[in-house]
Amino acid sequence: MILSTEGLMLREYRIRRKLSVREAAKELGLSPSYVSHVENGRTAAPRGERLLTFLRVYGPVGEKQFRQRCRDYKKKESNLDRLSKLIVKLKEEDLRAVLVTCERLLKGSAHP
Repeated sequence: MILSTEGLMLREYRIRRKLSVREAAKELGLSPSYVSHVENGRTAAPRGERLLTFLRVYGPVGEKQFRQRCRDYKKKESNLDRLSKLIVKLKEEDLRAVLVTCERLLKGSAHP
């Protein structure tokens, strides 16, 4: 899983245009599953010409503006925000491991 700010931003732009994943995919000439995978971090965010295609369909937004918005977003996002986005994507057995780790951390930081 490749959780990326770029994927999250592309989702935000798509939603602003009031496009469903299916509608966006049709305009992009891509499969709906690919668009969904990009937005949900199951595949790397597009680069080069493919990114520019996304931005033209989702825009109007230029690549420079898009990159700056991604940098600004990373600065604002808290650790809790990042963790909550990741945690919902975990498999059940991995989620259990995270839960056990968190419980151990809390026990270790408890004050008498």
